[in-house]
Amino acid sequence: MAEMNGLNKLYDTLKNNKNVLFLSFTYDPTETANAVIEKYGIKYRVVNLSRDECHRLSGTGRYPTSVVINKLGVIKWAAVGGPVDEEIASGEIVPTILPEIMSELRCK
Repeated sequence: MAEMNGLNKLYDTLKNNKNVLFLSFTYDPTETANAVIEKYGIKYRVVNLSRDECHRLSGTGRYPTSVVINKLGVIKWAAVGGPVDEEIASGEIVPTILPEIMSELRCK
């Protein structure tokens, strides 16, 4: 939950780029996911999947997992875990992930 603010900032930076699909996945029940979306003001799409599918997609079964995938489905960058302090976690999102995404967009 600590990175939600930073993820919203990253989403705001990229939301008008038609070459970027920004989403999150969860195995929590829809009601729980909706409560979290409302509480944290999540702006991007959250997809409900089975626990097994979430573990498969994360590659580790550990969360949070952040992944940059190109249009061919190739993982170009991934990170598992992160700080639990909200200010630190949110502050690291844009400077860490945005360059990875922009690098991949330049490769098109």
